[in-house]
Amino acid sequence: MKSLISSSITVRLGRLQSILVYGSLALLLFLLCARVWNFGITHTDDARWAMPGYFLGIDPIADWAISQGRIWAYLSGTLILWTLQMQGSVAGELVRLGSFVLFFIVFFRYFALLCDRRFSLIAATFFLSFFMLKWDGSLLTTYPLLSWLAGGALILALELSARFVSRGSRWALALAMTLFGFSLVNNEGITVLFMFLFFVHTIALNHAVDESTFAIAKLHLRRRSAVLLLLFFVVAATYAAIYLAWFLSHPSIYDGHKLGGFKLLNFLKTLTHFSTSGSALHDLISPYSVPFADAIAMTGERKEYFLTRNLQRSLHDPSSLLVCIVTIFLMWNLLKNVSGKSSALIKQATASSFASSVSSSASTWAKSRWSLQKRMYFGLLIGLSVAILPIIPVALTSKYQTWVMESQIQAYSHTIFSHFGWSCVFAFVMLVLFEKLAARTVLRNFLLGVVALFSGLIASQAFTANDDMAADMRNESGRWYILQKLLEVNQQSLKSDYVWVPRFASGSWYSSVDRDYWTQYAKKRYGDKTVIGADGPDLVAQSKNYVVSDYIFDRHGKRFVAIAASLNTSNASSEDNQTVSIFIEGGVARHRADYFLLYKDRNDHEVHQSLNSLDPNTGNAEWGTLDLNNVEPTSIQLYRLDRKRRQVRLCGLVQLRGAAYSIQSGATTNLVINDRQALKSGWSAVELNGIWSDQSKAYLHLNTFTKQAHAWQVKMQLNNLAGQIDDIPEQTLIVRSKDRILGRWTFERMQNQSHIEFNLPVDAFDANGDFELELEVTPLVSQMKPSGNRDQRNLGVFLKGIELIPTTEAKTSK
Repeated sequence: MKSLISSSITVRLGRLQSILVYGSLALLLFLLCARVWNFGITHTDDARWAMPGYFLGIDPIADWAISQGRIWAYLSGTLILWTLQMQGSVAGELVRLGSFVLFFIVFFRYFALLCDRRFSLIAATFFLSFFMLKWDGSLLTTYPLLSWLAGGALILALELSARFVSRGSRWALALAMTLFGFSLVNNEGITVLFMFLFFVHTIALNHAVDESTFAIAKLHLRRRSAVLLLLFFVVAATYAAIYLAWFLSHPSIYDGHKLGGFKLLNFLKTLTHFSTSGSALHDLISPYSVPFADAIAMTGERKEYFLTRNLQRSLHDPSSLLVCIVTIFLMWNLLKNVSGKSSALIKQATASSFASSVSSSASTWAKSRWSLQKRMYFGLLIGLSVAILPIIPVALTSKYQTWVMESQIQAYSHTIFSHFGWSCVFAFVMLVLFEKLAARTVLRNFLLGVVALFSGLIASQAFTANDDMAADMRNESGRWYILQKLLEVNQQSLKSDYVWVPRFASGSWYSSVDRDYWTQYAKKRYGDKTVIGADGPDLVAQSKNYVVSDYIFDRHGKRFVAIAASLNTSNASSEDNQTVSIFIEGGVARHRADYFLLYKDRNDHEVHQSLNSLDPNTGNAEWGTLDLNNVEPTSIQLYRLDRKRRQVRLCGLVQLRGAAYSIQSGATTNLVINDRQALKSGWSAVELNGIWSDQSKAYLHLNTFTKQAHAWQVKMQLNNLAGQIDDIPEQTLIVRSKDRILGRWTFERMQNQSHIEFNLPVDAFDANGDFELELEVTPLVSQMKPSGNRDQRNLGVFLKGIELIPTTEAKTSK
């Protein structure tokens, strides 16, 4: 009786333990998916494909397949385009993340069948705990459905092939080969991997599972395995022939297909970074950073995510601390009783739904001629293949070697795929290590504590770094979401023909879009003809009421907030009242107490404005309107208080500043160049921090605000487009005053930000201190072709600032 009770308790404890383990993994998987739920668009390719009609009548799928010689683009492109058309909807997110979750399940399920569940669970723990998000493009956040469906199809094909070999099921064979053929229609690196995996899986089935008679005795090849191997070669060779025929008949113009001059160091460094940077262990050794341009401040920076700087903060954050505890629990629980035999966890939970659902497949390998140890070594081979093979073709190309060696890019779209493989390798290493230490209890328990604690701390720091990265990325990937919200409020209340959102300018190059992209997107996606600008309103829009808006992802509140107002530069100085629209994701009434406004009145006094009186707009609960009196409109900023009651600026209205103009004469005079009195002719519209010249000769009319005649030194800050187009490697600038050449400069590739200096003689000025400069630029550059940019302007130089410094040769004006 006691033994029965003891056995019953043991079974129940085993089931509870199994529930806790699976529940913990489900929690980590949920947190990963929740972080990127409704993440938006993170890649330029997705941005273009997400806009209906972006390619002006060209079929983007056919164009991709033909221009790059990739026949698989017809299938993959269709899946990507279909998913992107549901961008921002619940169905779209379920499809995008659901395909990843399904692959996650079938991938680690395969290792549970092949090796044992302990191996699979440890590998899954490593994957979820050490996963690192990346700006550099990832199958988790971009190219939806590209490889997850194909990967799932391959795993199912492997399981069905095992069923055929063990039982002779013909339907299993037919379905296995169909799924295998489908999985090959994919990225070249993934295709090579899938071919290799099916081949070695077939060889393993022949030696471990197949009980049929020998077909070729000398090769120890059995009949069913021979059939499977023959069909493998037929399917693989057929796809390879079709792929090569298409590639040869449609030569690729894609620079990612150009092999680099083989340099072992470049190849190994590219392979290492691209295959391992999906793990926190990589970032622990090589901290991750990414270049980013602030569209408001017009400054560049490298956003850095150092894991070791997050320890204290991660242990004070409830979510990060939870991840730490869960990871420690999983590592301790899964490694504490390693003995080299089937784990107690498997034996105690055989009645579970998971076990019963896979028991028939599991028995295929459990009853095989291979021991558990041999199956684990085969699992190691599979893991290493998944980790490395998809990256080898990429690492051989000059494009991606340049990414790593010169641009410091560390990740690739399929880096997350490699992380699956490395997680299996880590699981193998841990199991072998603790099996070797099975007889040395003290050392084993000490090491177990170290591994569990280290894993928990790394997991919590990775979680915090991922949160920071996701919040930074959302400011850019959320542009499509904010655009939708701005169009709604503009139609309801603002009613302007022009909406200026400076933060819509591309901060990173990963999701950069063309100058008129947002206007075209609004028209194609929503049928809205409002002009949406990131650079600033043109002269026509500036003469009317235009909307200026800013937004940000509030990482403390985990929501987007935005501010918008209708301005008119022609009468802004005479207006005392300003209507401001505030957007708070989740509802104005629900969250308005968390935020407040700071602005300056016309007397330059700072005013604190509560949002308690902010009521939701009729029919749109996420927007509210405030009427402010005696206010300087472009000083209005949206703030919140953090946990320590400190004021944190979120976003605010900005003004068109144009180019900076500084006069160093006694006291420094700081002005801006942004009106047509200064910009005579040859200039495009004023932008946030400068102006492009758009004619071969552009004229500036400026004043020194002194009647004392001086010769002045002029320092000019410019951007140019030299080398941005392949057939225009350089641009030449000539500066004149009164037909006198003051200087000539030639800008070459990689010299796109320049500082030039020249002297203005005394006779360049009139009696009032006025002077005129002529800037002649040759050639003008159109970015529309061949780069695909839709900006139709022919551009010269981008004037960012001018500084005047008096020289020693001064004389009194007559």
